[in-house]
Amino acid sequence: MADQKTVDVWYDRVEEHLKTFNWKKFHNTRKSVAPEGMSHKQLLTAHLGVVRRKCVGYCMSKAALKNPDFFFCLQQLAKALNFECEVFTVNKNLICRPHYDAQIRGQSLTISFGTFTNGRTVVEGQAIDTKRHPLKFDSREMEHWTEPWLPADADRYCVVMYNLRYPEQRSEPLVEQ
Repeated sequence: MADQKTVDVWYDRVEEHLKTFNWKKFHNTRKSVAPEGMSHKQLLTAHLGVVRRKCVGYCMSKAALKNPDFFFCLQQLAKALNFECEVFTVNKNLICRPHYDAQIRGQSLTISFGTFTNGRTVVEGQAIDTKRHPLKFDSREMEHWTEPWLPADADRYCVVMYNLRYPEQRSEPLVEQ
């Protein structure tokens, strides 16, 4: 891992991008994590990196292509944290219900940003503060969710770094770090 000063620089840069990101333009459906009573269309979440499109197969996400500076900052943060990944899911104000991530290969890393208190990530019943503190765990095997935070109107951003589980092997990666 890079020294803490370098990590903090990338934390700051990523957080600035999270605050100015066009959330409405790139929202994705994540029915498995939407809280009860909330339409998956209301979720503010986007994927930057490799995605699977039904008609095309695996390709770079529109969010990564349209936001290369943000994608670069996410890649640099992953590098500073010594975590190799090809996908970044970013969330704004998402209280995830308990779930597992079936499409992930290996460990994932989650980290949160914002002006909130509480809002911890709960893994297998253990609440863990991820505000500027990265947490690695096997999200395919370990049930996880998000606690509510205070104040209720504070923004909570979350970045999840991971690799996709492919049905077939690719000969070369789509994301260079």
